[in-house]
Amino acid sequence: MTENTGAHGAFTADGVVSFAEDGTATERMVEHVGAKKANLLYVGDVLYLQVPSDGSGWIAVRPDGTDALSRQLAPLLSAMRQSEGGRAGGTTDVTWKVTASTPSAVTYRTHLTAAQVKAQATKLGTSKLVKVPASGEDIIEVVSSAQLLLSMQVVANAKTTLQAKYSHWGPAIKITAPPDSVPA
Repeated sequence: MTENTGAHGAFTADGVVSFAEDGTATERMVEHVGAKKANLLYVGDVLYLQVPSDGSGWIAVRPDGTDALSRQLAPLLSAMRQSEGGRAGGTTDVTWKVTASTPSAVTYRTHLTAAQVKAQATKLGTSKLVKVPASGEDIIEVVSSAQLLLSMQVVANAKTTLQAKYSHWGPAIKITAPPDSVPA
């Protein structure tokens, strides 16, 4: 998976996500924010962070942690946990349409109003982290003929705010927590 968000690619990430049959996910990412690099692992509802340039080891951020970083990231961890297996449950009252179709893929565009974006952020516990665009959001998804998600793009106020590309569906991947992590 490759993500790009922010103005001129200010934030990029590359990594892998592995979904178990019960819908739970584990994730391994390398993120770049400007010149800074961060390693992230998400395993068993715990987010592990490492910033190699700071010489730090792995830090474990737990959803029930009492430290400042865990409390700050609790809404994000809650959203990640709820989104596994589709449990985030967005609204079904949306406008969507097929915008392109070829023998190999179909492109869908879903529009969420500002009220729907706000309601979804509130439900996920991320309303303090999300600035709701007045025009709402458009989500553009490209799905292959094998029904695998190839890419996803979020557009707000006529600008792409998130872009993700997906590939290498199928190979088994095992992601484990780092053995030397310390609480945040």
